[in-house]
Amino acid sequence: MARHAVHDVVKPLCGITLGKNQPFDTIKSPFPDGRAAVVEMVRTALARNSGPMFVFFGNKFEGSAALTAKAVAEVLRGEILPA
Repeated sequence: MARHAVHDVVKPLCGITLGKNQPFDTIKSPFPDGRAAVVEMVRTALARNSGPMFVFFGNKFEGSAALTAKAVAEVLRGEILPA
């Protein structure tokens, strides 16, 4: 993908509404297509050896930024870190 922010790619797909996910301690609106888009963007950046990268999640994405980040990290763990 070109240099797009994740929200430009996935926000129109998920119909985010403000306040529906509080409190932010569980995944309330699973969004597997959004996660897959993030994973693909990270894989593309890694393949291009783009240098340092940061991925930011908001609680409005699925209900818990921390748990979404953990789930994406689990998918990428074997690809980024040696076994």
